[in-house]
Amino acid sequence: MDTRYGGGSEPNDKDRRPTLLTYAILFKDPVTDEDVAAIAEAMLRQRGYGDAPDDLYAQAVAESTDEQRTPKEQDYLRRLVQALDAQRPWPTLPYTSRWPGKVDLESFTSIANIAMSPSDIEDQLRRSFHTLAGHHDLLALELDSGHTIVLQATDSRTTPSVDVLLRSGTDVDEALEALRNRTDLPVRRSTE
Repeated sequence: MDTRYGGGSEPNDKDRRPTLLTYAILFKDPVTDEDVAAIAEAMLRQRGYGDAPDDLYAQAVAESTDEQRTPKEQDYLRRLVQALDAQRPWPTLPYTSRWPGKVDLESFTSIANIAMSPSDIEDQLRRSFHTLAGHHDLLALELDSGHTIVLQATDSRTTPSVDVLLRSGTDVDEALEALRNRTDLPVRRSTE
């Protein structure tokens, strides 16, 4: 029994739910090579796609051979993989977002704050906070400096802000400077 598409039985076109990769082709027929190139570019720049390009590429490869996909979806996904391959080497972004569930949050502690609302940060970074069970909304960032930083929304209704969490043992000053330089966020160390 395949439940990937939302049904309790084998999927059919009516039950099929698009993935982030196939959603774009629901509204366009035919999907031109120019459309595919634009989608690949958006993926590489993480515009509207929360996962890092490597993860999206791996997903596109896997889905392009998925027998549950329609021929139209498989064709699109194969062309998307080719478009991504054609743009190698991929640009190095100053930061990429990761699904917070992939980060060992138990090893992170709050060391700084950003006096901005989560929605303002989302607008500035073009990345989205995610809800994870047992936590306030989170945004995990991997900086090109090698630092992993988690932004966590506070529950304050009067002064919206976001806490900055770092992995224990990280050089705090170096990590905060890297975050400031790459995002232009007004980060204040908790002791400042």
